[in-house]
Amino acid sequence: MKNKIITILAAFVFVAVLIYTEESAKDDFRAQEAARSQSSEMEESIPPIKEISAMELKGMMERGEDFVLIDVREKSEYDEGHIKGATLIPRESVLSELPKRYQDRSTTMVFYCAVGGRSSMASGTAHILGYANVMNFKGSFAAWKEKGYEIVR
Repeated sequence: MKNKIITILAAFVFVAVLIYTEESAKDDFRAQEAARSQSSEMEESIPPIKEISAMELKGMMERGEDFVLIDVREKSEYDEGHIKGATLIPRESVLSELPKRYQDRSTTMVFYCAVGGRSSMASGTAHILGYANVMNFKGSFAAWKEKGYEIVR
């Protein structure tokens, strides 16, 4: 009789654990779905960073548009040659330097580097910091040189 009672209690405990585990799994699934949905909504609300070509940048300069051109290469690269009017802020300093130098989050910014990798990261950082008008110069300094545009040394 005692063994029968223990077996029945064990069965009840086993069933209770199964029910709890199933409900817990459902809650986890619901939480994951809610997180995925929220993440998807956030991604949809963040516009992609505009990429511009060498010709577009040159046109902006010729029209005298109001923007800052930021070179995110290293100082040695900048010293070897850069685009006229560019401000040097090495990529690893963008996070700390942009808010110091440009408090107005509506400032139009164009980022460039040697070929586009660092400028893409820097423009993403600026976007995350809340700057609304951020552009990445696709092809960067290599594209500028390829077009034969002016380089300052």
